[in-house]
Amino acid sequence: MKDTLKREYIVVQIALMTLFTFCKILMLYKYTYTPSSLVAASIRTILILLSIYTIINFFLFRRVFTLRLILPLVFGIVVLADIMYYKHFQVLPSASQLGLIDNIPSIKSSIKHLFDYKYILLFLDIPVLILHHLLSSKQAEAKPAKTKYYTAAALVLALALVLTVDVTARDSKNDFQIFNEFGLVHFHIKQFASLGVEKKIDPSIGESISVFNNTSIPDENSKYFGLAKDKNVIIIQIESFQNFLINRYYNNQELTPNLNKLINKDSIYFDNYYQLTGIGGTSDAEFAVQNSIYSSMEAPVYKKYSNNSFLSFPKILKELGYSTNAFHGYKPDFWNRQEIYPNLGFDQFTSLNEFDNDEIIGWGLSDGSFFRQTAERLKGLKQPFYGFLITLTSHHPYTMPDEHKKIELLKEHDGLLIGNYLQSVNYVDACIGEFIELLKSNNLYDDSIIVLYGDHHGINSTELPEKKAMSELLGYDYDFDEMFNIPLIIHVPGSDIAETNSIVGGHIDFLPTMLNLLGIQESRINFFGQDLNNAEKGFMALQSYLAKGSFIDDEKFFVMAGDGVFEHSRAWYLETRTPVDLSLCRENYERAVKAIDESDYIMSNNLLKKLFEK
Repeated sequence: MKDTLKREYIVVQIALMTLFTFCKILMLYKYTYTPSSLVAASIRTILILLSIYTIINFFLFRRVFTLRLILPLVFGIVVLADIMYYKHFQVLPSASQLGLIDNIPSIKSSIKHLFDYKYILLFLDIPVLILHHLLSSKQAEAKPAKTKYYTAAALVLALALVLTVDVTARDSKNDFQIFNEFGLVHFHIKQFASLGVEKKIDPSIGESISVFNNTSIPDENSKYFGLAKDKNVIIIQIESFQNFLINRYYNNQELTPNLNKLINKDSIYFDNYYQLTGIGGTSDAEFAVQNSIYSSMEAPVYKKYSNNSFLSFPKILKELGYSTNAFHGYKPDFWNRQEIYPNLGFDQFTSLNEFDNDEIIGWGLSDGSFFRQTAERLKGLKQPFYGFLITLTSHHPYTMPDEHKKIELLKEHDGLLIGNYLQSVNYVDACIGEFIELLKSNNLYDDSIIVLYGDHHGINSTELPEKKAMSELLGYDYDFDEMFNIPLIIHVPGSDIAETNSIVGGHIDFLPTMLNLLGIQESRINFFGQDLNNAEKGFMALQSYLAKGSFIDDEKFFVMAGDGVFEHSRAWYLETRTPVDLSLCRENYERAVKAIDESDYIMSNNLLKKLFEK
C-alpha cells in the first residue's frame, strides 16, 4: 500500500508541475503571439516538461522536496520576465541579454510600472505543490518498489525530450521557426545552447558591401552645403522625446513652447524622423547617430563592439581641429560609455561623477542643473568644439517633483503614465529654453549649430491604457508609426531658414546630413544613411520592437509579422492610415533585411579596421 502511495505521490507531483508550467506558457501566449503550429508546439512542450519533471522527481532530487520546487519557480520567473519584456519591447528576450542583468537596479522603477499583480498567478503552483506534499509525504516515506518501471518510464520520456528538442534544428531553424513549431521551452533551450557561440553570418553578404569609395560625397552644389561650416557643433539628444509633442496644445497649454519657437526661425525641422535603437536603447541611438551604422539586436553595441574601429562623427571632427566632448548626468559606466567614448573619438566625457549633484530627479542629475553646468563648461572649451549632450529627466517612468509640474492635466490622465510623461517633457522643454539663453549670454549661440532630436519613444503603443489615451489625444489609432516618430531640429542662427522637411529618415541619416551642413566631404566610407536635405526618397529599416524586415518609407509603414511569416505581416499608408497590399512591401522588406545583415557583417568582422590599416 505504501509503495502505491509513493508512486501516486510522485506521479501527482509530476502531473501538477507539468500542468501548471504548461498553463504559465499559455498565459505568455496571451501577451505575445500564439505559435502558428499550436497543437504540435503544445504536444512537444508537454513532452519536454514531462521528461524534465520525471527526471527531477525520480532521480535528481527525489529525496529533497525543496530542490524539486526550484525548477517550477524558475519557469515562473522566466515566463514573468518574458511577459514584461515583450510588453515593453514587442520581442522575446534572448539568453544573450543576461549580460544586461547588472542594469536592473537602474531600471527598477520602470520594472515596477510594468508589473501587474495578476502575474502572481504564475507562482500559484508553489503553494499547491507544498500543500500536496504536506498531505501526502507522511504516507509516502516508504522506499518505492519496482524502480525498473520508473527507470524505463524516465528513459522513454528522456527519449521524447531528445526528439522534441531536435538538436539539428538549432542551426537549421531560426528563432521564429523554433517558437512557432516547438514553443517557448524549446525557444529558450535554443537560446541558452547558443550562449557563447558566435553568431554565424553568411560570408556571401560581404560581397555586396561597399564600405569604401563613397559615391555620394556632398559638394558645393548640394543644398545647404557648408551652411554651418566651422561652427561649434552642439547636439542635444533628448530622452524619450516624441514628435507628437511639437506644436501640440494640451488642455489649452502649449507643451513645448521653446522648441516650437526654435523651429519657427533659423531651423530645418524634420517631422518624419524615426528612432533606430537596438537592445541598447538610448546608447544604440547614440551609436547610429555618431556612425550611420545600424545597431545590433544581439547585444548593446557599446558593449559588444567596444573594441571595434569606427569612422565616427567625433573622429571626423577631431581630424578637422575640433575638441570633442560628451556630457551626461548619469553614471559613466552605464551602457559602457566610459569605455567606448574614447574609441569613438571623444576627448572628454563629463558624467555624474564630475558634475555637482545639486539636484537629483529620477535617474540622475536634473536636466535643469545639467544644462546650467554644461553651458558653463562649454564656455571654457577651445573653439571650434563638438558638444554632445544627453538629457535624462524625461526617462521612464517620468516621475517629477511637484514644483516642476506646470501642466494642468485632464482628470482622466492624472496618475497615468501619459500624465507623468507630459509633465516631464514640458519640464525638459523649459530647460532647453534656459540653455539657449545661456549660450547667448556666453557668446556661443551665434557661432554654433544646435541640433536636437529624440532618442526613442516615451509612450508604448502596445500598452493599455496608454494606447487608448494617446489615440484619444491624437484623434486616430496610436500605432508604431507615431510611437517611433521623433523630431529632428537643426538650428543654425542667422541662416534665415524656416523649413519643414517631411522626407522619411532617422538616426541612421544624421551623420551624412550633418557632414553636408558642415561642408565636410567624407569619401572614405559609404554610410548606411543619407543626407536628408538632398535625398530624393526616404527609407529606414526598423528592428527594435519589430521583427527584422520591418521598414518605413515615404508612403508606408511595414511591420513584419512576429512569427516570421511575411504573409502574416501588416502595413498601412502613412497619410491615410489605410491598409497596404503586402505585395507592394516585398522589395523594401528585402532591402531592410539586407541593410541589417550588411551592418551586422561589417560590425562582426570589424571591417572599418581595414580602412585605418590602409
